Amino acid sequence: MLPYHPRDPVDVTAGSAAAMSETAMEFGIALGIAGLGSVVTAVYRDEIGEALPQDLPASVASTVRDTLAGTDAVSDVVGPQVLEQAREAFTNGLNLASGVAGVIVAVMAVAAMVLLRHVPAGGADEEEAGEAAEAAPAAEPATAGDSR
Repeated sequence: MLPYHPRDPVDVTAGSAAAMSETAMEFGIALGIAGLGSVVTAVYRDEIGEALPQDLPASVASTVRDTLAGTDAVSDVVGPQVLEQAREAFTNGLNLASGVAGVIVAVMAVAAMVLLRHVPAGGADEEEAGEAAEAAPAAEPATAGDSR
């Protein structure tokens, strides 16, 4: 194995590719959480807004509309019925977000099948790479006196 050299373009390219892959994955995760979280929040706020009693103080109503945890915190003021409706609204939001995520995964699977249908199976590329490696001349190992 050749010693590492900081100017070796193969190592730089491999590092750049890994960094891009990691960044794209993290961006996708963040985008998915934000998008699906927005779906949950929209459903929750829509459903809980209809269930709130009209005689609630504005600050309590705002807390209930914001989050399920907020509703739980003011449950002694709003009562068990509103808390149960908030839990149901949150669950409905999660169910819809799960359905949306499932549809997105299905669409992406179909897109991958259609767009990658001309790419040969993994075995064909690996065999060609092995044949190319055998046909290439062997590299000479670096020595301690290498002047790179």
